[in-house]
Amino acid sequence: GKPIKGIKTIEECIKYKKETYDNIPKEVYGRAIKTIFTPIYGVNNEVIGTLSSGIDFDNNNQLVENVQKLVENVKQVTENTAQVSEAAESLAKSGQNAISMVEELNNKKNDTSEILEFIKGIATQTNLLGLNAAIEAARAGESGRGFAVVAGQVRKLSDQSQEAVKNIEKILDEMNNSVNEINNTIGSVGAISEEQAASTEEILSRIETLNETIKNLQEFVEKYK
Repeated sequence: GKPIKGIKTIEECIKYKKETYDNIPKEVYGRAIKTIFTPIYGVNNEVIGTLSSGIDFDNNNQLVENVQKLVENVKQVTENTAQVSEAAESLAKSGQNAISMVEELNNKKNDTSEILEFIKGIATQTNLLGLNAAIEAARAGESGRGFAVVAGQVRKLSDQSQEAVKNIEKILDEMNNSVNEINNTIGSVGAISEEQAASTEEILSRIETLNETIKNLQEFVEKYK
């Protein structure tokens, strides 16, 4: 084909022993071309000629636009992934806090159980006292009738206390089952959140590597703009 224009650029390439560039207008070959001249060295490290190549400006501009779009897309992905990572870490921390609260609730439940056992003991003793009082009132006959009424009320109070303790124990058992289910659910969510956080960190690391590659590509494209 036709020889590439750019005599002055070729001379500079040979003279300064480095790559030189020249822009050939569209009028010469029907399309705008960027020419690149690379020095060719002989056995004595002297420049004996040049190697020339041309880049179509239209294709080059399209490449620049595509690289820029890629940069913008990767930037957006990086921001979105960072947000997901922060959300996962926040969720994992919330899960840990919830687990701590559940453990504290379990401790309080255990304390309540101890108190209930104490109340049950008192109710049992009260029932025995009421029973003994009723026996003594029966022995006293007519004179012990008033005391018998009091003894009956004491035993009734003891029965009511024991019944109340049973109801509270039932409620505590149901609460304990619910707490255990919540604890298991929170544990599963926490584990998933930690895995998600680790995965997003790995993604961010790979995106950073991709950013470096794109940066090098940008520099290469800028070189031939």
